[in-house]
Amino acid sequence: MRHGACRPGNILFEAIRLTQHPKIGLSFARVSLYCLVVNEVGRIVGESSNGIFVGCASDNRVCVRVVGRGTFQNSQPLRQFALEKIEQGQEEFVVDLGQCRGMDSTFLGVLAGIGLRLRQNGHAATTIQIVHISSRNMELLQTLGLDRLFSMNSDTSPPLAEPEYHQLPDTDLTHLTHPLGKDETADLMIEAHDNLLRADERNASKFRELARFLREAAERHHKNEKRGQ
Repeated sequence: MRHGACRPGNILFEAIRLTQHPKIGLSFARVSLYCLVVNEVGRIVGESSNGIFVGCASDNRVCVRVVGRGTFQNSQPLRQFALEKIEQGQEEFVVDLGQCRGMDSTFLGVLAGIGLRLRQNGHAATTIQIVHISSRNMELLQTLGLDRLFSMNSDTSPPLAEPEYHQLPDTDLTHLTHPLGKDETADLMIEAHDNLLRADERNASKFRELARFLREAAERHHKNEKRGQ
């Protein structure tokens, strides 16, 4: 089984099965199921991804380019990178989705978290620009109300001084060398969906039950681990 594959019984597998839940399956599927198809042995099937590339332009903007898919599997390195840059005083981010083939709700929640952190630090929401957005990705962002948090333009050109990009480690979905553990994945998914709830109150109907489910699944997992010690 490939690194990072979902195994029956773990938190990710349970979360994906939520799409069959009679109350929240439809809304979750509308937003998230561009990302994954899970087969009977839990392997992830879908388009390969080249990863997430980052760089700093000469005008001091942090540039992020998503090539392939943005998912729960490769969003943690982006989250860590962005938080480090914010701690260093960076205030402007440009996220290029020109080569992005889709994003799941966890990845979108990580992007929302970056915007919320900048806003928390007293910066305007427009300090994150999302550029080169396909109609499908635009629909995803608008469905979650993230067009209120970000400045979005499908035609915006990249910075005049193109930065030298480098790939964030472990963001190519076809070569995950250190996939997140169950606890780390659960924490990431919970935080990301909390970000979506904070970004737009209308997301409550889409994700409140999912966030509750993830917390309960994480608590059960922790209890089972303690019993096994």
